[in-house]
Amino acid sequence: MILYCDFNPRLTRVYEVDGLNNFGINSAESFRIYPSGYGVDSYVFAKNLLADTKLIGLFGGERGEYIKELIKDRSSINSVKVLDSNVEEIILKSNGKKTIVRTSSPRITVENKENFISEFSKEIKNSKIVCLPETDHSKLESNMYEKLINLCYSNGIKVAVTSNNLQNLGTAKPYIFVSEKSELEKMSNQKLKTERDIISFAKEKVSNGIGIMVINTIDASYIISKNQNLKASYTKIKPYISKVNSNLMLTGMAIGFERDYDIDTLIKLGVACCISENFIKFRLITMPDIKQIMNEVSIESMD
Repeated sequence: MILYCDFNPRLTRVYEVDGLNNFGINSAESFRIYPSGYGVDSYVFAKNLLADTKLIGLFGGERGEYIKELIKDRSSINSVKVLDSNVEEIILKSNGKKTIVRTSSPRITVENKENFISEFSKEIKNSKIVCLPETDHSKLESNMYEKLINLCYSNGIKVAVTSNNLQNLGTAKPYIFVSEKSELEKMSNQKLKTERDIISFAKEKVSNGIGIMVINTIDASYIISKNQNLKASYTKIKPYISKVNSNLMLTGMAIGFERDYDIDTLIKLGVACCISENFIKFRLITMPDIKQIMNEVSIESMD
């Protein structure tokens, strides 16, 4: 089983409007409502790929209950209660532009944190790998990721992490760390101009204890471990790639690990997930779609 975490699940409402009228009533051409959040999205994505997975998250108030209802498979959700209601996000789309309005994230008390760690400790015992996607919860303690990673390793469970801040890892060393070149440049305050720069940066992190360092760019993904420097690219479909999603790559690699795929297949699955939103809407992606994209991914050694 794969365990996903979300510290800040959201209820998202999207309205398509044909031009916004600032001083009147706007009629929506279309409307959608769905659960979201980095961990929720990863969990839903993995479910669509028929993975054996579970979600642990912080849920509170009427919005928290509604989010769980929309996720549907409540038996595979471990809900840790918080006092405040979860975030509600309203997205207004008009003429190719969008405006996002969000409520504030719920408070996390000491009791909430202790309850989460307690439930997390129970869940990891049935997990082959744990995924900690990035979070946008501004009130989460900076050392929470470090605590959870160390707790996994004390139980012999591997951890895959996406984070927009390497400092949040503290002294913890995840088995897989996935990020984007632009984010790493912000974190480290240095430019990674060439492939050698990327590999050198990743090798330094691996030498300090991270098992596999994955760095995504718009052109390719670099997968660096102690024994291998690999580059995964997609030359034929490159003109169609305008965005990458490191959280979905984390999900794909975790599925490959949970299913005991060989390293090449695991990487191709991860990369296909990473770029899949360029071709198919997120919630419609299935494994046949991913397999088709995997056929366009090639891997070469950078040694």
